[in-house]
Amino acid sequence: TFVHVEASSAMITYRSSKAILVTARNISDRVRLEDQILADVHLAANVQRHFLPEPLMNPYVHVEGIYSPHYSISGDIYSYTWNPKTNCLSGFLLDVSGHGIATSLITSILLPLAKESMEKNLPLHERVSWLNHQSQEWFRDGSYAVGIFFELDVALQSMMYVPAGIGRFIHSGTHGCRLMKSPGFMLGLWPQAVYETQTLSFQPGDAVFFVTDGISDLLHGDKLQFFPEKSFPEQVQYLRTLACDAIREDDASGVCIHL
Repeated sequence: TFVHVEASSAMITYRSSKAILVTARNISDRVRLEDQILADVHLAANVQRHFLPEPLMNPYVHVEGIYSPHYSISGDIYSYTWNPKTNCLSGFLLDVSGHGIATSLITSILLPLAKESMEKNLPLHERVSWLNHQSQEWFRDGSYAVGIFFELDVALQSMMYVPAGIGRFIHSGTHGCRLMKSPGFMLGLWPQAVYETQTLSFQPGDAVFFVTDGISDLLHGDKLQFFPEKSFPEQVQYLRTLACDAIREDDASGVCIHL
């Protein structure tokens, strides 16, 4: 019979001779429990990935997602939908503070709430306010979430977006590449928070990259200078490489949109 043991040893002196005293403790039950926890975490990770939308490509837009948990499970989530009747793309990117199982559970709660908010017949900033108010009960001990919500109207070549803590994103096009900065209240901290809708003009060939701080914290120096010279797939691949960088200390996710 094989068992898992945790062993410790020490040198002792016995009748003028030296000997090694070994103490072994059976930890088979603990190992079985740890294996079960790891199996549950891997199952939860697969469930989280199942929530993510597939890449989207049509004659108007090309959308790719980036998803790289720091551990197996993530506090990041995103969603986007295309309305063929209005030729509009809408969606959001969310990042819950912290790591681990509790954070991923809050993420799974916020996802359907955020989807419900985006379906409401309200101005975009009021939909975000509704989500903030509805999510208050799920945050405790100073926890919160950050996010950014968007709507792209292809006919108007205009994007409306509401920053809610995620205030940095990349806008790339013929004008060059800009790291946009727009502050906004975090989600879950203050039920009366007021959000504002910002507008971004789009030209055919432009791209916008909404990312969580697992990526944006690494975007410094000259790392964006080559962006306008690269194709959209190359730009996405570069950000995916950053998302897997060994020095990152957070979950890394993003929504990449090319008009």
